[in-house]
Amino acid sequence: MSLLGVGRSMKRPLRLRLRLRLCDQGGESSKSAFIKIFDRLSSASDVAPEELHIIKIQEVAAMRLGVFSFLCALGLSWADKEKVFGGIECDPNSQPWQVGLFEGTSLRCGGVLIDRRWVLTAAHCSSRYWVRLGEHSLSRLDWTEQIRRSGLSVTHPGYQGALQNHEHDLRLLRLRTPARLTRSVQPLPLPSTCAVAGTNCHMSGWGTTNRPWDPFPDRLQCLNLSIVSTDACQAVFPGRITDNMVCAGGVAGKDACQGDSGGPLVCGGVLQGLVSWGSVEPCGQKGIPGVYTFVCKYVDWIQMIMRSY
Repeated sequence: MSLLGVGRSMKRPLRLRLRLRLCDQGGESSKSAFIKIFDRLSSASDVAPEELHIIKIQEVAAMRLGVFSFLCALGLSWADKEKVFGGIECDPNSQPWQVGLFEGTSLRCGGVLIDRRWVLTAAHCSSRYWVRLGEHSLSRLDWTEQIRRSGLSVTHPGYQGALQNHEHDLRLLRLRTPARLTRSVQPLPLPSTCAVAGTNCHMSGWGTTNRPWDPFPDRLQCLNLSIVSTDACQAVFPGRITDNMVCAGGVAGKDACQGDSGGPLVCGGVLQGLVSWGSVEPCGQKGIPGVYTFVCKYVDWIQMIMRSY
């Protein structure tokens, strides 16, 4: 997700210093093993289950043996992930549209499958990723996973990426190879109308579950929350809320958090929001809702891009 308030993919200097220190302890054999895996997958547009099994084994081994220092040296530290704050574990494969966006083995953002070839995420996330579909556990092989590489990336032309301006925070990623639709991998419909205040919704992701910068959860988390009125949200974030944003939550201890950026806000079985920003930290403060890109305002643009490519 993004940093609620500052962008939920930022890293702290202390964490970086510790990471670099750990990297000095990595063995050459560990480094070679990871290089071989990345070399093998670098030219592929998708990944077979057996290869994913190898990747997940390597990820777990890296954590348990301290080999993650090598990942850190590559900028692939798991410590950078962010999670749903105050959520509970989702029923496996109950969110078949949920996407994890990875750089190497490092989760960077969430996303939403909206078509066999298209993923929607936040513009403040990067433009190139390994895209994981059908995931539940990030460390255990579920045998429902699919991995694709993103190709074309289209950021909304109005997005500026300024610290205090999160307008038009959405990006479309085209998969190099279409997703194979199964019970565990399904697109989420776009909305035909905009959700109103009081609508019950839910969001999901692997972002921080305790407080920002804590380790991320292994299994997909879900959180129920309701749409907050624009006036109430404006009172919390004066002058920063536009008609292209929708606010949700505000209940103490329940919020999107670091690592959830770009993930879905689902209301009535359709996609109404993408995790965008909110309070600087901690996540889940009472009376402070999270802010989402209001997808209903962008349906025409999304469909135009999908038709054009």
